[in-house]
Amino acid sequence: MLSIDVRKNLDKFSLDVSLQVDRGMTVLLGPSGSGKSTLLNLVAGLLEPDAGEIILDGLVYFRSNGKGRPEVLPVHRRQLGYVFQHPALFPHLTVRENILYGLPAGDGRREELAALMELLRLEGLDGRLPEQISGGQAQRVALARALITRPRLLLLDEPFSALDNPIRQKLRWDLLRVLERYPVPSILVTHDFEEAIMLGEQVAVLDEGRILQCAPPAELFFRPGSRKVARFVGMRNIYRGTVRQVLPGNRLEIRGEKFDVVVEHPAVPAGKQVVFGIRPEDVLYLRPEREQKTVENVLEAAVVSVLPQGFMYRLLLQVTDDCYDLEMLLPRHVVKKRGLAPGVRCRVALPGAAVHLISVE
Repeated sequence: MLSIDVRKNLDKFSLDVSLQVDRGMTVLLGPSGSGKSTLLNLVAGLLEPDAGEIILDGLVYFRSNGKGRPEVLPVHRRQLGYVFQHPALFPHLTVRENILYGLPAGDGRREELAALMELLRLEGLDGRLPEQISGGQAQRVALARALITRPRLLLLDEPFSALDNPIRQKLRWDLLRVLERYPVPSILVTHDFEEAIMLGEQVAVLDEGRILQCAPPAELFFRPGSRKVARFVGMRNIYRGTVRQVLPGNRLEIRGEKFDVVVEHPAVPAGKQVVFGIRPEDVLYLRPEREQKTVENVLEAAVVSVLPQGFMYRLLLQVTDDCYDLEMLLPRHVVKKRGLAPGVRCRVALPGAAVHLISVE
């Protein structure tokens, strides 16, 4: 296990992070400038913390209480694999030579080259120079170079961000497959939420040098712990309200700033101020012929805008006199079949199990 508890001041930016990284992939997710790469460089030893400790399976990378000389393990003794945003391959070395760089002749780890190249779809490229391979292939070479040393920890700093989307998708799959074969604790830096939920066993959301929430992807996706995290993971429908009463079966009736809802949640005292939200894809479109009796949190709305997003459409709905109050995602064929266009009125429902109580204030 990797234990991180560090502080670092950099000009007008400060980082203060405590994080536990177990086996599997931990993703550092956050906007640009949130401290993700800074934290990775502290673990790698490319930056030195002002105070705190970084310990991997009992091996001290860094330890200091901010007084006196800190205990620091040199970078070359940390047994790390590091994959950067750009492959950083040696232009005068072949693919094979790049992967094996740093392993002395006779090192037993060299025997894993053929299997690793096959796993990463690099067969037949071993004699080529970096200028003779594609960007995706170059990044796979960089990953192979990091893994063949059998690192104790793998660090990946936005390794796919410079690539086209189809290539990124393939490389994500490659990374999952190779880590099944070569299991090693890994930390991935990204600002791409789709990438985070696909690759991460736990996701730590960073903002302004602080971890806002660290949780498995599903929990983060459906149960964000703050308004800021909710917005970052795409829960676009967020509202304030007041608990009106506690209902049987762990349900709350909430008077919202725009509309009232019933939420499935353990008891919160009446009168408490709360923040609640629902993901756009969880908002249900109700067919005009459907009976309303068994559906809760039904709202009458007018379509304000229909925004295409690939195979889906994002609908902006007006429930009050505001410009729009609610976002809903629907498949393209539903929008076309039902003739949903600006000005059309419709009914939607917010399932109580999908409405999340983000915070109690």
